[in-house]
Amino acid sequence: MTRYVEHDLTVEIPGIPMAWKRAGRNMKRGIIYVDSAVQEAKGVVAMSVKKAVMDAHLDVVLPLQDGPVEMTMVFMCQASKMMGLRKAKRIEMLDVIRKLDEAEIYDWQRLEEPAIMKTTVPDCDNFAKLVLDACNGILYRDDRQVSGFSVKKRLSNRPRTIIVVKIFEKIAERR
Repeated sequence: MTRYVEHDLTVEIPGIPMAWKRAGRNMKRGIIYVDSAVQEAKGVVAMSVKKAVMDAHLDVVLPLQDGPVEMTMVFMCQASKMMGLRKAKRIEMLDVIRKLDEAEIYDWQRLEEPAIMKTTVPDCDNFAKLVLDACNGILYRDDRQVSGFSVKKRLSNRPRTIIVVKIFEKIAERR
């Protein structure tokens, strides 16, 4: 039976979360192009993840593992775009958001508060695609190694992306 050691890593990336966008096509010139903002966002995510790996000294332990990886991604989106809501609802949401933003330790229970769940575009899967692609070659050889992930979109006054990663390192069996 194969045994694994679990390594945990948490990365917080400040700034407004960016979602993956499909490549565009210039039919006249026959060129396929990728949105420069998406490329820049992938670079920021990759750089932040590399820094977190090095700070946690996992770069020595995990030279691109072939084992499974699990991820939780929380995209804290800007809360200011709530003008269409009734005043009472907006005040309730802003109060919950303020309490969450002020918490010193990340409060995962408060993330389940329906008042702060973001239900508008972009879609969760597009946020996740950008992060999964950015982590290729850093946390894993290819994103097909990700055996499971959860994605949450939430509202916040402090936009950021939080990635919690579990990397399973295969242990050689002694005989």
